[in-house]
Amino acid sequence: MMPSIGYGDGQVDFELPDGWRPSLLVPKGMPSLEDPAGEVARAVAHPVSSPPLTEVLDGAGSLVIVVSDKTRITGAGVVLPVLLNAANDAGVPDPGITVLFACGTHAMHTDEERRAIVGEEVTSRVRLVDHDCRAEDMVSVGTTGAGTPVRINRMAHEADRLVITGTAQFHYFAGFGGGRKSVLPGICAEETIVRNHAFTMDPGGGRNPHCRPAKLDGNEVSEDMTEATRMVSPDFLVNVVLNDRREIAAVFAGDWEKAHRKACETVTAHFAVKIGEHADVVIATPGGYPKDINYIQSHKAYDNAFYAVKKGGVVILAAECRDGLGNEILEEYLAVPSIEEHEKRLKDHFQISGHTALAHRLKTQAVHTIMVTKMDDARAALLGVERASDMADALEKAAAHLETDRPLVHILPEGYTTLPRLG
Repeated sequence: MMPSIGYGDGQVDFELPDGWRPSLLVPKGMPSLEDPAGEVARAVAHPVSSPPLTEVLDGAGSLVIVVSDKTRITGAGVVLPVLLNAANDAGVPDPGITVLFACGTHAMHTDEERRAIVGEEVTSRVRLVDHDCRAEDMVSVGTTGAGTPVRINRMAHEADRLVITGTAQFHYFAGFGGGRKSVLPGICAEETIVRNHAFTMDPGGGRNPHCRPAKLDGNEVSEDMTEATRMVSPDFLVNVVLNDRREIAAVFAGDWEKAHRKACETVTAHFAVKIGEHADVVIATPGGYPKDINYIQSHKAYDNAFYAVKKGGVVILAAECRDGLGNEILEEYLAVPSIEEHEKRLKDHFQISGHTALAHRLKTQAVHTIMVTKMDDARAALLGVERASDMADALEKAAAHLETDRPLVHILPEGYTTLPRLG
């Protein structure tokens, strides 16, 4: 068996040492839709637990459509023209429609970036606005049972109708993306987001074990998001499921909670892989460029790989990371002297890249991690990983850490989207 994995713009072939027992973890996956716009139109006309979109929008004078920011791929250029046409059919004119980008605490966009997300047609038809989590005119809609004060974008609050869009996919602490995440963190105040995301921290230290991929119920972050979104009460949802080529494979529309649940069930059915046991070695790659453009993106594959490896085992992550670590906040937190100080800083002021850094550091304490990457030795040292020049070098380094000459090896060629699950 000579596996081949994506790395940057190409593929890397490698051969395992004699006696190593490989297991290729490839999810069922989903083909791309032949007519994605047509499927969006069908979904909004025959939604889950909701009247059709045109009926939902009937009588509205203003409509806000929430769209994910540049950090997410959602097929917005396909979805939005269908929604705008449905709104027009319902009597809502283009001047009454605003596309609101769910920036959360992320940086806002340039005009070119907004145009790239939604396409030329949408840009020419409706107003495009970035959510500013630090705006002074946020509207308070209540406090969740967990104590999160929910303050949201005024434009979204005052619109006659609110439609949320996005992508349902595994999320490493919220369980899944999409659904309620378009509201919290998407269009909420910074204090709301920080309070919610703080539930990722275990009061006893480390990450909250309930905040993990594919888990909604009992996940404190997700449940808090859901309660906040119920206060906002979006009128309709459109979520897509993307395949490993980041192309639209399914569309779910209707009731924001029930349709999202169905989307999440589809993601789990097609992109989770059952394993019989944890492996001595896991070899993972995000799947090549652009999924391995930087470490922040590549970490998603590392996190998924962690669910397949034994404690004390070895993870080999092949990720080009041509743009380095990803941002200065991640680098700043990786340089914090201790885990205890790292956690204290996050509890005082939560930052998502700081949490990514913590999640990474905790994994490197539990397993030996080797990276095949274009990042230099200084960045590898900051990450606390052993850098390898190529896969042959990585395998030789891995062998030096093993206590067996017949290790079980799980291989994740699409680690960005593949979630291993024991069972």
